[in-house]
Amino acid sequence: MTLFKLFQSIKLSLEPVAKEESTQQARLIICHVIKMDMAKFLLSYDLKLSESEQAEINSIVEKRLTGYPLQYIFGTHDFFGLEFLVNESALIPRQDTETLVEIALNQIKQNGYKTILDMCCGSGCICITLSVIGNVHATLSDISPDCIDLSQQNAKKLNASNIDFITSDLFKNITGTFDLITINPPYLTKGDMDNRQTETTFEPEIALFGGTDGLDFYRRIASEYKSFLNSNGTLLLEIGAEQGEAIKKLFPNSQIVKDANGVDRVAVI
Repeated sequence: MTLFKLFQSIKLSLEPVAKEESTQQARLIICHVIKMDMAKFLLSYDLKLSESEQAEINSIVEKRLTGYPLQYIFGTHDFFGLEFLVNESALIPRQDTETLVEIALNQIKQNGYKTILDMCCGSGCICITLSVIGNVHATLSDISPDCIDLSQQNAKKLNASNIDFITSDLFKNITGTFDLITINPPYLTKGDMDNRQTETTFEPEIALFGGTDGLDFYRRIASEYKSFLNSNGTLLLEIGAEQGEAIKKLFPNSQIVKDANGVDRVAVI
């Protein structure tokens, strides 16, 4: 079968789960299997695929049709221009979170920050990006040993050597103080969890559910963070789209920053 015919078939198959992204996902699956970049793909519609390549592509499509995320199938995902390893132990890095990283990099540059604590690290995408691009000493923590292991793999992959790793339930095992603290805590409400998309059901619930109103972790952070932040330091929190006003009450000195879609996304404290 030629690449073009296979592409058309996959695109139609994926429409029930991928919807408007079916075209892009069909291309990604084929390029992943035959190890071809997207630019060459568009010039190779007459290419004939081997039976083994077709079988691998079909296997991926069948798994994707269950709702299983492509990022977990491929085992990698791009975040802030860097390729991170991903697996079911951690959330898939979101483009929304790049807003927090942009603010953090500005804080590092403007204030000369040298030390960072990143909690609820997951894949390590925030902390490792800041370490690589911001050239700072970073401490990375998560309650999940599997997330710490994944983050260590990503640090090694991306040559981020100036990082310490700590298994901790928020601040429980943290010592010392830091110029910058970044946290993307679980913040989905009970209603969010009951109505989430199929893809997110494959991600760890512990990294998503923030209590009935989604604010459980923010309450804990508000009562503890000051002991770990240097006097001229900043706390950055990713927040849910409808949590801005509630966060202002928990953190009276906070500024809420919107993401590229105009949605409340980061609290700067």
